[in-house]
Amino acid sequence: MLESIFNKFDLKIPLAVAIVYAQSVNVKDSPEEFKQMITHLCEGIRSKNQSGDGDNNSDPSKQSIRALLKFGKYRATGRGKPASEYLYNLAREQGAINFINNIVDANNFISLKHQLPISIFDLDQCTPPLTIRHGLLGERYIFNQSGQDIDLQDLLLVADSANNSSRAIGNPIKDSMATKVFASQTAATTEAKNVLGVIYANKEVTTKTTLTEAASEFALTLTRFAGATTTETQLFGY
Repeated sequence: MLESIFNKFDLKIPLAVAIVYAQSVNVKDSPEEFKQMITHLCEGIRSKNQSGDGDNNSDPSKQSIRALLKFGKYRATGRGKPASEYLYNLAREQGAINFINNIVDANNFISLKHQLPISIFDLDQCTPPLTIRHGLLGERYIFNQSGQDIDLQDLLLVADSANNSSRAIGNPIKDSMATKVFASQTAATTEAKNVLGVIYANKEVTTKTTLTEAASEFALTLTRFAGATTTETQLFGY
């Protein structure tokens, strides 16, 4: 299944990705049990910080992701930090992160736990096959409801095949609004969707076993808290 959705890539960087497919998930608020799990993880990170043990600046996973994204003019600093760093900093400082919906919360939970950036896409809004490449000169997309956009030049990104072309839809920093996973606008309605997650890793630091574990845990979380009827995972890059 995944081989028809996601194409192999050939980039001269030490990139490995885990692809996580989940079929017929129900997008809604996370149940209290899951929110408590996320909060417990965040409070643990804040507690480590308060004891002087929570600074991950020297963490090899963090540094390896920054090194992975260093390409051409792109540098993973400031507002260009990987999403996993943003989540970690929130948890470290506040002992909490924002709850969005069960799919995005699952994405953030796994990202925070394994300190790896993850993109999550509404596959029904994508045009397969998807692949990974670097952003082109002048390439941009809108990433939030306020209409803010991000310069994608030289940034590692996921692209689909919309309009018989190569449309950028996500990256380890911020995903495009065009393919984000949203809950139904009608509170009483839940709509089954198919979603695809992409976990980014530097294979020089993150082992195949570690990335496999993160992908499996993501799939199990989507089954447990979003009712996925089928899940499938596959690694690329090793």
